[in-house]
Amino acid sequence: MDLTKSLLNSRNVVTFFPILKKELKAVCYSNEPAEVEYRYDHLLFFHFLYFYRSLLLTTLQYCINNFQETAEDAVEVLCENFLSQPKLDENSTKIIADILSASMERYPNFQQTIVKLCLNRFSDIRSQQILKVILWSIGEYIQDEETIQEILGIIKREIGSLPFEIEKKTEAQTQGEEKKPQVRTRTIILADGSYGTEVVSETQAKSNDSFMTVC
Repeated sequence: MDLTKSLLNSRNVVTFFPILKKELKAVCYSNEPAEVEYRYDHLLFFHFLYFYRSLLLTTLQYCINNFQETAEDAVEVLCENFLSQPKLDENSTKIIADILSASMERYPNFQQTIVKLCLNRFSDIRSQQILKVILWSIGEYIQDEETIQEILGIIKREIGSLPFEIEKKTEAQTQGEEKKPQVRTRTIILADGSYGTEVVSETQAKSNDSFMTVC
């Protein structure tokens, strides 16, 4: 990859970039090996996967930083395929966060596009590090009031209703509930053989007082 990056220029990067995109999509969706005979093979596969993914992301970062013509397409590939990944290794997460932060700073013309791509995947992002970068970038670079209101609406929707803690009852509410009589009912047979319902309050039960309502 280092050799490839040293040979890239504004003429051949257009030919190279589609290949890079294809490889990135391949490592993005390769979460499990097709066949695993031994535990060692399993570990070896993931070790290679994480290493190769980091190399590809580093190369993507190099293209974004050095070739503006690839920047918008590169960020789109990143957002569409990696932001919603639930199990990204630490190194890949750091590279993605750096790419988003640097792209927002380096290319002001793409800021609205990058924010839109991130918000489309906002509910699926599981990495706290990436979320922090996105929220910081929005606060730092987005000035349009309409866009800010839209962003706040999405964030509020994902957070949920407030407050987060259980509402504490006031002393007056607690005393009011205590004053409410607690009652229970039971079916009984009256002297004439008919059925009746006996309603007994807790206070009456203690004093052996009760009243009956004939059905």
